[in-house]
Amino acid sequence: MLLKTIVTFPLLLMLPLCFHGQSLSGVWTGTLSNDSQTVRRDQQFELALTEYKGKLYGYSRTEFIVNDTLYYVVKRVKGVVGDSISEVTDDKIIASNFLHRIDKGVKVTSVFRLNKADSSWRMEGNWKTNKTRRYYSVSGGMTLAADPNPNRSRIMSHLQELGQGKDMVFAEKNAVAPVAPKAKPPVTKKEPTPLPVVTAAKERTTVVTQTITFTGDSLQLALYDNGEIDGDTVSVLLNDRVILSRQLLKQTAIRHTIHISPSEKELRLVLYAENLGRYPPNTGLLIIRDGVKEYSVRYSADLQQNAAIVLRRE
Repeated sequence: MLLKTIVTFPLLLMLPLCFHGQSLSGVWTGTLSNDSQTVRRDQQFELALTEYKGKLYGYSRTEFIVNDTLYYVVKRVKGVVGDSISEVTDDKIIASNFLHRIDKGVKVTSVFRLNKADSSWRMEGNWKTNKTRRYYSVSGGMTLAADPNPNRSRIMSHLQELGQGKDMVFAEKNAVAPVAPKAKPPVTKKEPTPLPVVTAAKERTTVVTQTITFTGDSLQLALYDNGEIDGDTVSVLLNDRVILSRQLLKQTAIRHTIHISPSEKELRLVLYAENLGRYPPNTGLLIIRDGVKEYSVRYSADLQQNAAIVLRRE
């Protein structure tokens, strides 16, 4: 069943999209769901688009988890802006970590309607694949919202790792300052003894990226590298106590369970970057499960800043 799931799901990732309304330049993030009972129903979906002279150019990224393993696909897309709708189609698969090739004969057609609500634009619609000799047609829905910080999005970080995305106009206008390379220590100089993780973490700035409420007496953590496997290594602290030490992020989950006493009302998880890997900064995906509830936290940390999540009892 796992093999069928992994082979079948990539067929859902070739996504021609249709839009109405304003310029679509920017990053759109959200979820993709499907009506099938045999493949994953919850997938994270992102689009990075540039509109220029009636045409659309850009990239898409989709990720999902099967049996504690995170899978992703990154594609180049292109399209044409019409009077009432705009169509975007897959152009080329840039990167994926699937075990098998994606069937190029399977195409997905998606239709979105652009509506303004709560001071933000959202795209909601549906999609359907064509039927081939090997696969039945599959349908589902999508919901996307404009990302207010496109250059901090997962898709742009992943494109940077792949050496792609430099052609995105919005990225050029709001370019992120390049990370200065680390100076190489003299060969004859002995490296200093590294500080204990708790002490070293306190010497960096800590930024709370998300606050999560919980009700249970235990929380399950699952930590992944959600991009190119580049050697990112992290330590995780809970209220200044190391619970995961120097973990090399991988495609498969690093798991840990937190047991919480009834008297504990608030906790703080800190993700401390042990290194920057080959593609700075140190980034990953942390899944937090509280019973049947699940929260996804995409973090970014470097040698000056930690990422933190506040856990607050409901």
